Amino acid sequence: MTEPTPFQDLTIDQRETVLDNLMARLDTSASIARHEGDPVWKILRLLSDQLQANQSEIAADFSELSNEVVRSAIGLLARFELGKHGTNYTLQ
Repeated sequence: MTEPTPFQDLTIDQRETVLDNLMARLDTSASIARHEGDPVWKILRLLSDQLQANQSEIAADFSELSNEVVRSAIGLLARFELGKHGTNYTLQ
């Protein structure tokens, strides 16, 4: 099995695709959380909206900051997906 290419090594188009997929997953999880009455849905939706509003800039930014934005979003999503309800859902 091959290792996935790190976000910082992707082309801008590939990075935009990753962000599209991440936003879609955040939106889906936000809908699930809202349906379940979990207040984290607001954070998930806000993060998705912020990624969408800044997608081009994030995709074109090859600094550590863009990597950290993606890492934080994935971390938040993972904590929700793992069902750690009651966890402090803040971006790190």
